[in-house]
Amino acid sequence: MRRGNLNKISYILIVVSAIFTIISYVADQLVIRYENKLRLNKFNYQNLDTEIKSLTMVSKSLENLEVESNVIVGRELRQRNFWIKNVILFESDKERFVNHKKNIDIFVDQDFPIYNIKWRARQSTKDLVDKVVEIRSSYRNIFNENIFDNIDFYSVDEFNNNLSGNNWFKKYSDKFYKLKNWDDVTSKLYDTEINDLDIKDWADIRNFRLLVAEILFTETKKIMPLIKHVDKIIEDKGYDLEILFFETKKINSYKNYFILTGIISQILTLFFLLILFRYLIKERII
Repeated sequence: MRRGNLNKISYILIVVSAIFTIISYVADQLVIRYENKLRLNKFNYQNLDTEIKSLTMVSKSLENLEVESNVIVGRELRQRNFWIKNVILFESDKERFVNHKKNIDIFVDQDFPIYNIKWRARQSTKDLVDKVVEIRSSYRNIFNENIFDNIDFYSVDEFNNNLSGNNWFKKYSDKFYKLKNWDDVTSKLYDTEINDLDIKDWADIRNFRLLVAEILFTETKKIMPLIKHVDKIIEDKGYDLEILFFETKKINSYKNYFILTGIISQILTLFFLLILFRYLIKERII
């Protein structure tokens, strides 16, 4: 049986099927391209989100340390003369407590109240030193963050040096009678018997506490501009994160659009091929 030749309708159906095949192929390639863009955007989004969370923790840590430092300074200022006044009072009125001892058995010996107030005064000074060392270490850990490397209005090295206390006794030697260095402080707080400390020693301890509070207050005041700086970085990166979010949504929309375009093109390709084969069979071309 003789077969017919392809006519104009057949060629049109072939061309239309080919066009939709090409559209489907192009759509698939665009889907791959936008999928790569989407993956890259999500990666950048996650990194930026992690960075913002890290900066937020830095800001909160600085705020907490600032509050903690101010609490210490406030307490020291309120109690600046409490211990020294009690020591002077007890030392100058020992005879009174000796007489009280005759009628009150609560004291172990006549020197108990004097020893107790001195012990508490020295112990609270130890606690103050330990707390300041802890705060300084916390600040140092925070200042290891890269964001503090290029700040021109604040010197981390200067902060560390000021809180280290290496030059306190040279710079403020006029405030002390006997204290000349940290070894002297350690000796008075840990090694010397409490009863061997005289009034000048207690005056030195009182002035030392005030000096610690003053330096801590001075350095803490410098923290607020740092917090504002970090918060400004967080705000700027928040805008960048928002831009990335909308870009990701836009890319995802384009990807879905091209996926749908590819699917429709494939369906239309098959549809026109079916029409072509039906026409060829009907016209007995094949």
